[in-house]
Amino acid sequence: REAVETRTSVVISYVDNHGTSTERVVHPVSVEGGPLTAHDPRSDDVRTFAVHRITSVGPVAASP
Repeated sequence: REAVETRTSVVISYVDNHGTSTERVVHPVSVEGGPLTAHDPRSDDVRTFAVHRITSVGPVAASP
Protein backbone atom coordinates (compact mmCIF):
# COMPACT_ATOMS: atom_id res chain seq x y z
CA ARG A 1 0.00 0.00 0.00
CA GLU A 2 2.91 2.30 0.68
CA ALA A 3 4.13 1.81 -2.90
CA VAL A 4 0.69 2.80 -4.22
CA GLU A 5 0.64 5.95 -2.08
CA THR A 6 4.21 6.96 -2.99
CA ARG A 7 3.95 5.78 -6.61
CA THR A 8 7.06 3.67 -6.15
CA SER A 9 7.97 0.66 -8.29
CA VAL A 10 8.57 -2.60 -6.42
CA VAL A 11 9.84 -6.09 -7.12
CA ILE A 12 7.30 -8.79 -6.34
CA SER A 13 7.89 -12.51 -6.13
CA TYR A 14 4.78 -14.60 -6.66
CA VAL A 15 3.63 -18.10 -7.45
CA ASP A 16 1.43 -18.47 -10.53
CA ASN A 17 -1.47 -20.90 -11.11
CA HIS A 18 0.99 -23.60 -12.17
CA GLY A 19 3.16 -23.31 -9.04
CA THR A 20 5.97 -21.50 -10.84
CA SER A 21 7.73 -18.80 -8.85
CA THR A 22 8.34 -15.56 -10.76
CA GLU A 23 9.84 -12.19 -9.96
CA ARG A 24 8.65 -8.96 -11.59
CA VAL A 25 9.10 -5.23 -11.32
CA VAL A 26 5.68 -3.58 -11.20
CA HIS A 27 4.21 -0.11 -10.69
CA PRO A 28 1.35 -0.60 -8.17
CA VAL A 29 -1.91 1.19 -8.95
CA SER A 30 -4.15 -0.15 -6.16
CA VAL A 31 -4.44 -2.82 -3.49
CA GLU A 32 -7.97 -3.74 -2.49
CA GLY A 33 -8.24 -6.77 -0.23
CA GLY A 34 -7.32 -9.72 -2.45
CA PRO A 35 -5.97 -8.19 -5.68
CA LEU A 36 -3.01 -5.97 -6.45
CA THR A 37 -3.53 -3.98 -9.64
CA ALA A 38 -0.23 -2.87 -11.15
CA HIS A 39 1.33 -1.80 -14.42
CA ASP A 40 3.73 -4.48 -15.61
CA PRO A 41 6.36 -2.84 -17.83
CA ARG A 42 7.49 -6.22 -19.18
CA SER A 43 4.11 -6.79 -20.83
CA ASP A 44 3.28 -3.05 -20.99
CA ASP A 45 -0.13 -3.82 -19.55
CA VAL A 46 -2.08 -3.34 -16.33
CA ARG A 47 -2.34 -6.69 -14.56
CA THR A 48 -4.02 -8.04 -11.47
CA PHE A 49 -1.99 -10.16 -9.05
CA ALA A 50 -3.64 -12.20 -6.28
CA VAL A 51 -2.17 -10.93 -3.01
CA HIS A 52 -2.20 -14.43 -1.48
CA ARG A 53 0.17 -15.58 -4.25
CA ILE A 54 2.74 -12.81 -3.61
CA THR A 55 5.58 -14.26 -1.51
CA SER A 56 7.70 -11.12 -1.14
CA VAL A 57 7.80 -7.42 -1.98
CA GLY A 58 10.92 -5.28 -2.07
CA PRO A 59 12.41 -2.10 -3.45
CA VAL A 60 13.75 -1.99 -6.97
CA ALA A 61 17.56 -2.17 -6.87
CA ALA A 62 19.28 0.94 -8.13
CA SER A 63 21.34 0.57 -11.30
CA PRO A 64 25.09 1.15 -10.86
